[in-house]
Amino acid sequence: MDDIKQARFWAAWLHRFLHILPCTCEICARPAASLFCAQCRLDLTRNNECCVQCAEELPSTIEFAYAPQSKRCGRCITNPPDFQRTVFAYDYNGPVAELIQRFKFNESLILNHLLADMITSRLKEYEFPLPEALIPVPLHPLRLKQRGFNQSLELARRIGKTLNIPVYHTLLIRTRNTPKQSGLARRTREINIKGAFQLKAGKNKAQLKSKHLAIVDDVITTGSTTREVAKILKRSGAASISAIAVAKTRHRINY
Repeated sequence: MDDIKQARFWAAWLHRFLHILPCTCEICARPAASLFCAQCRLDLTRNNECCVQCAEELPSTIEFAYAPQSKRCGRCITNPPDFQRTVFAYDYNGPVAELIQRFKFNESLILNHLLADMITSRLKEYEFPLPEALIPVPLHPLRLKQRGFNQSLELARRIGKTLNIPVYHTLLIRTRNTPKQSGLARRTREINIKGAFQLKAGKNKAQLKSKHLAIVDDVITTGSTTREVAKILKRSGAASISAIAVAKTRHRINY
């Protein structure tokens, strides 16, 4: 048996073997029809009372802090970012937070399909047109070498394949290896990430000009990273920009 035939034989055998094994929930290890069991799916939460532009939690009582017809927060009205909308699948807590942590830090790349499909399902619920291209948030080369993969790029590739959307992952670069954003206050995050991205030298801006682009990340916290990336895309001629993520941390802006 030559090498090609042998490879095909073992690939077919592995496919059959994996399909006879019972599937278990990635969170609780109980039997499940997919990577999530029915009980763990019930633990998924999503805040629907949030700003459509930045996805920050809106006040529980309406005090004219946002325009009711558009559900925009006061910050986006007075100091709007360069992206027009944010789409996220679930709140960053419970099963989703655990899965993202395992995906990023335990190299559980099999979870990429599940997390990306969460975003894809949410995108299909919205009425606005799908983006024309996906822009994953780039990692600094040192961070990429340390982790071994860019979680935003892996998510974007899966979403792009499912929805037939191209992924532009070589246009932007991260010029500074900034400290991790987690645990930092909003203002510190903004200072930390400022000027950390740029369009790669020699790349043609025509790929971005007059297009609806979507920035892809795993988690959006304060949106500081998204704002910085959106600035570059806007300067490069993007017509409109969306932000999409698996999860959004839930906290309220002080108005």
